[in-house]
Amino acid sequence: MITVILSDTAKKNLSKLDKKTQKIIRTTLKKFRDNPGSVDFGKISSRKNEWKIKVGVWRIFMELDKTTKIYIVNEIKRRREDTYD
Repeated sequence: MITVILSDTAKKNLSKLDKKTQKIIRTTLKKFRDNPGSVDFGKISSRKNEWKIKVGVWRIFMELDKTTKIYIVNEIKRRREDTYD
């Protein structure tokens, strides 16, 4: 099983979303924790050591702490043209 931690910024991003979207994102993170292959998960090629999970129009941005093998969710953003900038 994978360990996933939400940063303060990610918690703030999540709290601003409507309850339905919050539930979808939380469920997706639980699925990722239990089975990473069950979600749309991939490396961000333009960034070093950053990963994303696609959830509809939302993106969950994470980095992997290689020493502890913990994924830290840095941001949750709506997909737009400048999302990856």
